[in-house]
Amino acid sequence: MLLVFSKRQSFSLKIIGLFFFFFSAALFAILFQYLQEFYPRIQNIFPYFEIGFYASMMMLPVLVYFYVISLTDYIKTYNSIDKYIPHLWIPMLSLIFNIYVFVQKSPNSMTIPNAADFFNFFSLKVIFILLNLYYLIRVIMVYKRHRSRLKDVLSYDYGISFRWIFLFLLGYLLFVLCFFILNPDSSPFVVYLPLVLILTYLYFKRNNQINISLDNKLDVTTYDITQIEVQDPLIIMENTSKFLDKEKREMLVRHIAKVMETKQPYLKKDLTVYDLSKMVGTNNSYLSYVLNNDFNSNFSSFINAYRVDKAKELLASSKAAKYTIESIAENAGFHSKSAFNAAFKKRVGMPPSVFRKKNAV
Repeated sequence: MLLVFSKRQSFSLKIIGLFFFFFSAALFAILFQYLQEFYPRIQNIFPYFEIGFYASMMMLPVLVYFYVISLTDYIKTYNSIDKYIPHLWIPMLSLIFNIYVFVQKSPNSMTIPNAADFFNFFSLKVIFILLNLYYLIRVIMVYKRHRSRLKDVLSYDYGISFRWIFLFLLGYLLFVLCFFILNPDSSPFVVYLPLVLILTYLYFKRNNQINISLDNKLDVTTYDITQIEVQDPLIIMENTSKFLDKEKREMLVRHIAKVMETKQPYLKKDLTVYDLSKMVGTNNSYLSYVLNNDFNSNFSSFINAYRVDKAKELLASSKAAKYTIESIAENAGFHSKSAFNAAFKKRVGMPPSVFRKKNAV
């Protein structure tokens, strides 16, 4: 379904479709290996499954990696086919080798089967483990970098949080673990339990994930009061300080505070650093630099602090009892009650419901 009927769907869904294609091929091969003992006829078709089994296993960690990064801006670095090819060499070599062995295999030949057995054993016990370790480390690095950038660009994480992806990774790692602890002669159905975990969570959570670009699609302009020289919006943070002297930074700090108090941009649920930089009249690099160095905060925390203060005002008002926590969170600019509760407790030290009871008028 994901591969054939996903023409209008995202690239990430096509990647996960490929993952399940190879995952299914590996699971069928494992099942057929077990069923040979009970259904001798399977022995005639099992070699055909064996040809692709090892290549399928080598593809799994690669596809897990590309699936995760396809949900981030990092996938844009893979802008041509030659960027993907190095990741496919090992699975392709495994497939070519097993096709060669299958073609050359004969009843009188013992050398090739023995060599194939050794090569495939080494592939599963060494190369497959190394591939999983390598790509898992890369996934963690991309995840951390992406999460950090989200907090510097967006004021919300509704629909873009990657917390749920860890359950998908857990299901995959459980499959790898079950595969290695499974006795070849025992029932293989234990390896299907991680598959159920992946499918169930994917069904309930995948459609909530939003693919979002963190690129600046807004034109930046100068603001006469600050007299800040506008540079390329993608200028790196380390060089920003060269263009912002102390006086300009102080002006920008005052103007940011003024905009936050008068225009209340934090009430916009999907506010981005690009939106605020346009309102302030500078670019996102300068704005982020000042937020990090003068306000000691990233963009997300900075905006949520204003939202929490607004929520405190609403909770302490005489009409607070008439409104639910959800409506107060929404009126303060939060996307969800859970995000509101987490931000409120972090800043105030207590849940909003407790705060309302203590400050009821």
